[in-house]
Amino acid sequence: MEKIIRKTSPYAKEIQHIQENLIKIIESNASEAIEIPEKYKEIAKSQKINPETAIIKAFIAIQGKEGVKEKAKALLVRTEKIDNRSAHLVAIRLALKNYIKGETEVIVIENQTLQGLYGLAGIDVSPKVGEIVSSTALLGAQFDTLRFSGKWKTLIGNPDKNFRLMMFGKPGSGKSTLSLAFAGYLSKTLGLKVLYIAAEEKFGYTLQEKIVRLDVANSNLLTTDKVPANLERFDVVFFDSVNTLGLEPEQLRKLPKQTACVFVFQTTKEGLFRGSQEFSHDVDCVIKVENMKATTEKNRYGGERKEIAVC
Repeated sequence: MEKIIRKTSPYAKEIQHIQENLIKIIESNASEAIEIPEKYKEIAKSQKINPETAIIKAFIAIQGKEGVKEKAKALLVRTEKIDNRSAHLVAIRLALKNYIKGETEVIVIENQTLQGLYGLAGIDVSPKVGEIVSSTALLGAQFDTLRFSGKWKTLIGNPDKNFRLMMFGKPGSGKSTLSLAFAGYLSKTLGLKVLYIAAEEKFGYTLQEKIVRLDVANSNLLTTDKVPANLERFDVVFFDSVNTLGLEPEQLRKLPKQTACVFVFQTTKEGLFRGSQEFSHDVDCVIKVENMKATTEKNRYGGERKEIAVC
């Protein structure tokens, strides 16, 4: 879906006005709702589906079916009216022509190209649990990920929405500061509902001071000092620390699968995290914090493996 707004458009000044106000909102960290004037809604009402997207959806609807020659002919005419030589439309035209000529019994197109068309059309073809899919079909799958930015993108990448992350470091290394800053980013910048279980610091001046210093206070960030019974209502839950809470790997595996979790660990004298090696095997990302610097030791989401300042 798109609408091209040119400088000569009557909406140009409106778009500029919206842009300037959005910048002001970001710079002021405003959290209150912004009312949209009625005249701006005209822009939304004037949206149209991209012609190429409409053709892709129509093609997917008849692809692989018998007795659809008339529909194929009509669709081919529609494709030729568009001045677009994209690889997707070229593949669609070829498949339609071969079918219309009788060279194929149904409309045939490469599986990888078809999966790409599903993605462009916004149709989710992600595999289900236990399903067997080909590697080419997997290329067209759409997975729900969080789009991180800044140091969090560098440190972690773009994780799944139900990621499992582990942080560890010696006392005073900055691990709790990093985890609380991360909680602030998730709740304040990304708007996720986050629960921070401060079992070590509990409710006190130290926790309050960090929240103020890191400027992470917002309505989406909630705190407690014990694990509540119902964690499903949160997008992300921080456990600071797993050792203080006395949690074992088996207990962590039973946590809600749809909820992302960040596990903070104490360390041994040797600087290793305290606890079973099973903890590190069960998470997607392991971050070590030392001297107010964080580095990623294990990461299934990419990241750049650079040393990042805690704050």
